[in-house]
Amino acid sequence: MGERHIVALGGGGFSDGDPLLDDYILSLTGKACPRVVFVPTASGDAAASIERFYAAFTQRECRPSHLSLFQLPYPAIGEILASHDVVYVGGGSTANMLAIWRLHGLDEVLRRAWERGVVLAGVSAGALGWFEAGVTDSLGPELAPWRDGLGLLPGSFCPHYDAEPTRRPAYHRFVRERRLPAGYAADDFVGLHFEGTELVEVVASREGVGAYRVEAVGDAVSETRLEPRTLGPGGATGGEETQPMTHVFRRVLTRELPRAVHAEGVWITDADGRRYLDGAGGAIVSNVGHGDPALLGAMARQAARVQYVHGTMFTTEALEAYAEDVATVLPVDGAMIYPVSGGSEAVETALKLARTYHLARGEEERHVVIGRRQSYHGNTLGALDVGGKDQLKGPYLPWLGRFRHTEAPYEYRCAMPGHPGGCASAYAEALEALILDIGPERVAAFIAEPIGGATLAATVPPPGYWPAVVEVCRRHGVLVIADEVMTGFGRTGRWFGVDHFGVRPDILTAGKGSTSGYFPFGFAAASAEVYATVKPKGFVHGFTWSHNGIGAAVAHATLNRLREGDLVGQAATKGERLREELRAALAQNPIVGDVRGIGLMVGIELVADRETKAPFPRSEQVTERVLAAARERGLLLYSSTGHVDGRDGDLVMFGPPLVISEEEIGLAVERARDAIAEVAGARPS
Repeated sequence: MGERHIVALGGGGFSDGDPLLDDYILSLTGKACPRVVFVPTASGDAAASIERFYAAFTQRECRPSHLSLFQLPYPAIGEILASHDVVYVGGGSTANMLAIWRLHGLDEVLRRAWERGVVLAGVSAGALGWFEAGVTDSLGPELAPWRDGLGLLPGSFCPHYDAEPTRRPAYHRFVRERRLPAGYAADDFVGLHFEGTELVEVVASREGVGAYRVEAVGDAVSETRLEPRTLGPGGATGGEETQPMTHVFRRVLTRELPRAVHAEGVWITDADGRRYLDGAGGAIVSNVGHGDPALLGAMARQAARVQYVHGTMFTTEALEAYAEDVATVLPVDGAMIYPVSGGSEAVETALKLARTYHLARGEEERHVVIGRRQSYHGNTLGALDVGGKDQLKGPYLPWLGRFRHTEAPYEYRCAMPGHPGGCASAYAEALEALILDIGPERVAAFIAEPIGGATLAATVPPPGYWPAVVEVCRRHGVLVIADEVMTGFGRTGRWFGVDHFGVRPDILTAGKGSTSGYFPFGFAAASAEVYATVKPKGFVHGFTWSHNGIGAAVAHATLNRLREGDLVGQAATKGERLREELRAALAQNPIVGDVRGIGLMVGIELVADRETKAPFPRSEQVTERVLAAARERGLLLYSSTGHVDGRDGDLVMFGPPLVISEEEIGLAVERARDAIAEVAGARPS
């Protein structure tokens, strides 16, 4: 007989995106790559529960599988459990779970597996089942005592002790009235580790939670707190001060970052238990929201089939199916997609593709690409060069300078003649003047964001702008590249930003929302004419991670999720509501100059003087202070600075997941209003 281990979780684990408790359970096997079988009986073998399990455990050093009792043919239960190192039981209805187990003889199989040294673990109902008795809501709408457990562990158990206000008083009452024997209670994110039937350790994946021993004493109840060991770097215990240690070269070097441990919908939770409303979608990335089971399941299923093959050796069914489907929504004639790992790579691909197109036509002089001032296309060298954000270019200027730039539409500060009515033609004339100055025979492409993104915070061009600039490009044989990395896949209330303007680019780039941040992915989509021109002589280009099947599978699941939930249409209506509520909430704030945007892509420009539109001096750090005040209130925003003159200028931006509810929109507006008011109130009058 081996060591007998049981881990009972009050809540948490993979069902809450919590890897620390899962890693602890795996460590008890003492094996480098243990076999783990998930038993989802309590949920009725719910597909979402199974998908979450695979999404979590395919990322761990283990071999996951699951045992279903609701599908024919029934498996050889004894053989399956005997071949595994961990049995992990999920949550749901305790009473239904035990009834099904006993029908199939699984109760005795589990007992024999435990006696042989298989680690038994369970969360919520899956934990309660190991005890003699416990508190359950599986018998009706009210919490009730239940005394029909497996009895591997003596006494009773109450999960979710801190998560539901009725749990503690109900457990106390049942124990005091002797309707339940003495036992243990556990908060969410807490695990009780038993060797044999003896409790040897209490562990937790976050600070501030605990476990408890609950006993009847005469006519009263005694509750004793059992302090957990907090899992994580260094195995720090709750209450100890620990110095953060990391070997990560972080994006932010000026402050410590909280550690994210869970994300679902529009909410992100850190290791201290603080919840943040993700008003920015990260970097305007998370379109379908966090923790979506369909995307997680698609990733896991493809990873189980084919993990990596090189793009010069194989294609995959996942990639072929995605390309065929996404082509139906792309505003590119006969779209052919070249998949990569993200937006910057997509832009680099588009730039090279434009050059290759002209070489194939014998126009070797066409190598100049025109971008726009106050634009952003990525941080790789080509993308950085064609972008127009000078602060990002400064350290690398000796390596840049190949490309040229024209004006970007920016209605709040437009200086074009005839503003506002004649702006569109003025911008088109400025572009044409630049093409003629360079020489049309030398210009390969014009690249622009359909709606200004990271640099100008959701600036919508005036009516007629896009048709006018496309006409100029067509007349001079210049390819049009639409950078849809931020605006694509429903963000603006249409599938793509250019859909608002009725134009068809020659090349389109995508990233961010293509997989909603679940997997590094993006693509450049070429028109059939561009592809046919390039194909005979080939395209000298490629990345190790291009044409990735897992990325394509997640992207396809994202596409389906956007369709099935009508999230594109919802972005339009919710975006209108968000802008209206922000304008009303910020109307009297003296530092808010403009609220603008389209769909769920909304920008707020902060100014020192609303009448003159004068920006704040960069030294006042207004954007940074607003972001910090919002974070303190549990709201995450996106930001940009320096757009006015290369140094001054303050912008904050909303780009929440498209699944945000009306209530959450109201909460985001309230928190943003208070954060901006705090910064405005701190300024000297």
